Amino acid sequence: MTVREKLKQIICDNGMFAQQAQKIMDISVPIIDEFSDDYEIQWENDSEFYSDEMYDFLFSMVKPEVLKWIDEHIPSVWSRENFVD
Repeated sequence: MTVREKLKQIICDNGMFAQQAQKIMDISVPIIDEFSDDYEIQWENDSEFYSDEMYDFLFSMVKPEVLKWIDEHIPSVWSRENFVD
């Protein structure tokens, strides 16, 4: 499993379907890459490359994108609350 796949799995574990999580990751990766321009996230490395704390950080950056996507496509989905801080 790659870093990208692990983050996608975290999204799925919080109630999204794999196709939805893929779309959200497609949106989120460029945003995260732009934010972290001094540090290049190694998306295709093995998921063990980063610590759990790094995944917590990355997930915190993905959550707003999940909420935007949900609000545009499925605003009444039960899992929305899983992405609200």
